[in-house]
Amino acid sequence: MALRSSKFPIVKIAVWSLVFGLGLALLDVSPRALLASIGGTAQDIFKVFVDLFQWALEYILLGAVEIPRISDQ
Repeated sequence: MALRSSKFPIVKIAVWSLVFGLGLALLDVSPRALLASIGGTAQDIFKVFVDLFQWALEYILLGAVEIPRISDQ
């Protein structure tokens, strides 16, 4: 009886994880360095969103002040 990949997704994930892990090990990438770079990337993305919100907040507040003035006319 042949193993179908749809019946055993955990095995398929484990095999592919092993393949990629071995490939990264051959490229001299350590798990600690990989996780550190992912953490830094997540912090960088969060900082971009915070900066974007801070930039947009001034215009959001300005629009909130102007909308009632326009709607009263």
